[in-house]
Amino acid sequence: MGKTEHQIQLKGKIGPLIYYTVKGKQYVRTAPTRVKQPNTPEQLNERSKFAMASRLASSLYRAMNGWFLESKDESQRAYNQLVKRISETGVGKTEEEQIYTFETLVLTEGSLKPLGINQTEQALTWNLPAQIKPNTIVFIISIHKESLSVHIQSAPIESQTIPFHAEENVHSYLFYVQRINKKEKVSTSVRL
Repeated sequence: MGKTEHQIQLKGKIGPLIYYTVKGKQYVRTAPTRVKQPNTPEQLNERSKFAMASRLASSLYRAMNGWFLESKDESQRAYNQLVKRISETGVGKTEEEQIYTFETLVLTEGSLKPLGINQTEQALTWNLPAQIKPNTIVFIISIHKESLSVHIQSAPIESQTIPFHAEENVHSYLFYVQRINKKEKVSTSVRL
């Protein structure tokens, strides 16, 4: 980026250069060039995988938005982590496998121990962990395999139960989140 020293104030694009002013100082930069994507089969495959991962991550992020404490580091943000994890593990590797392989998808890898889960016909139950803190919530995230719609259920960990019924074509994950003094701890997700 160049900075002009003359008195004439230019603004806008002239040829391949863009002139603009910031806080009273004039700057000039080159205009961006258009890049034509070659659209090779490999590139189209990668774009398709990213689009699928982004769609599922977006649904999950919207469902959990109130519980994610965001980092200022862009690579550590919850949405970016979800896209990366889904892209790496949850999407088929070739064009023929462009489906989510839910068996490999792990939503969280937390520091809290997972709950000891017991499943009845209509609910999940657990024993309270020894070091339970207030403001700890248990979540079940259910993802419909075809529509990629996301349903979320939650309950305070003290309740020791949450309604749950396994459904065909629905993949469900359970984990709990502990929030204390603007800090979060998360358990590993358990696939139900």
